[in-house]
Amino acid sequence: MHDRDCADLLAEVLPTLGLRVEGYRRVRAIVRKRLGRRLNELRLPDRAAYRAYLDEHPDEWAVLAGLCLIPVSRFYRDTDVFEHIAQDVLPRLARDAVAQGAEQVRVLSAGCASGEEAYSIAIAWRLGAAAPLAPPRLETIGVDASPTMISRARLGCYPRGSFKELPHDWATAALVNGDDGGLCIRTEIREGVRFVQGDLRTELPEGPFDLILCRNSAFTYFDLATQRVFLERLCDSLRVFGVLVIGHKEELPGKPERLVPVDARRRIFERCS
Repeated sequence: MHDRDCADLLAEVLPTLGLRVEGYRRVRAIVRKRLGRRLNELRLPDRAAYRAYLDEHPDEWAVLAGLCLIPVSRFYRDTDVFEHIAQDVLPRLARDAVAQGAEQVRVLSAGCASGEEAYSIAIAWRLGAAAPLAPPRLETIGVDASPTMISRARLGCYPRGSFKELPHDWATAALVNGDDGGLCIRTEIREGVRFVQGDLRTELPEGPFDLILCRNSAFTYFDLATQRVFLERLCDSLRVFGVLVIGHKEELPGKPERLVPVDARRRIFERCS
């Protein structure tokens, strides 16, 4: 499939999926390759034939939605943001939990891909600045629409290059050698982390959460109407004074009344009501 055909097809179908064309400008080549393979699988000659196939086979829309998922994740991705989370956000949540006598702190990684972000939080909680505070148990839930990504996350093993941004001493303490030359998350780190498959546009794990990370996914790819509805649901799932972190190049839709920026540069917000 040529790039122009891919652009035209996405312009036609993304609004139906609740996605925005602008979010795909930098990653369109990835989607184009996937669509090309799908057309070959279906033995369809071109974009027009695939568009007709969509009309005739409504179930194909779910397949197309999967082709438009762009999972990009690394351990400790955006180091400056993650260092702030590890050194400031997590210790504050730990202190709040201890003061309130809470049994656990709950974290949601929304659009978790293959689990690197969720495990990074678990590692930072156990080994970072929150650890000396003797905090309660951490529960981290990762949710993603892709069953392939969720399977990889549950496995908890990754190529060595995935950890290049993780602090070296943390990597030494949190990882063990895998069977295929990669590295795996230690069992004691994985115990408080679980992963569920789900479409963020329609469902979220039950809250409330103390910290929600939704970075480089919903507020990049969802259209504005879908973003607004999704943000309201995120706020409903976030406890008052809980923290929301979005991608460092993303913007929230409109001016959310229930959120205030606590670090605008890093795109970190707190629920105020």
